[in-house]
Amino acid sequence: MARDPYYGSVTASLHYNGADESTTFTDSSIFIRTVTANGGAQLTTGTKQFGTAGGDFTGTNAYLTIPGGTHFDLLGNDFTIEHWLNVPTSPNTGATFARTSSSGNASRYATFLTSGGKLEFFADGFSTVTAVVSTTTDLRDDTWHHVAFTRCGNLWSAWVDGVQEDSRTLDFTFTASNNNLFIGADAQSTTSRDPNIYMDDFRFTPGVCRYIATFAPPTEAFPDQGGVSVALVWIGLGGPVINRSRLLLDKAEAALSGTRRQRQIKSLVRSRRRR
Repeated sequence: MARDPYYGSVTASLHYNGADESTTFTDSSIFIRTVTANGGAQLTTGTKQFGTAGGDFTGTNAYLTIPGGTHFDLLGNDFTIEHWLNVPTSPNTGATFARTSSSGNASRYATFLTSGGKLEFFADGFSTVTAVVSTTTDLRDDTWHHVAFTRCGNLWSAWVDGVQEDSRTLDFTFTASNNNLFIGADAQSTTSRDPNIYMDDFRFTPGVCRYIATFAPPTEAFPDQGGVSVALVWIGLGGPVINRSRLLLDKAEAALSGTRRQRQIKSLVRSRRRR
């Protein structure tokens, strides 16, 4: 079973699994956030990349909202935001995800699907008219594409199907915010900036740059289990929380170590008795 060594850092993970036309969306991150469906947002079993269903955002004003507080802050840190997109040949322009705030606010970020089928990533504190990075592939082909945006240090990148299509070196820091994350529409205008698309497997990983070179796109849904390298997750002001897989491994190692120590002591005692 696949594991994600950065699972403890994931602050939102949506697989879009469920019954056809269901409006129940589940967050599979350790935070298990409440996801609210708005407008015509629903699941569809007819168009999906993995699992039992996909996210259908082709309805009127279809989008999701996720309250996350500071867990969706990007600040000046690394990040990876990724999703699978299936864009019809005649979509609307609009955002696949966006952080709410007033236009131009330095805490706000958003994607924008252009009329030419390219997906741009904006950081409003940098510019409201110039994208930081943008894909170059025309996504309007009714085909599933893995699209990711990353920051590694000051290198920002746009990836499509494992290929880096754009990059920019930029030293920029977002301000902190408690605002919601929108998926499937731009928080600035959910009625005019909803692109009418299908989406599958959305994953938000702040603090981690997952991709630094050409990679093979995922062949299965993102894992919901952490790897043994995940040790601590910081949850707001609540302090460190031990990742379950790491805790179990530590306990197993401690038990094994204790057993070995007991064997060593018994062996030493036996050898002395023989003398």
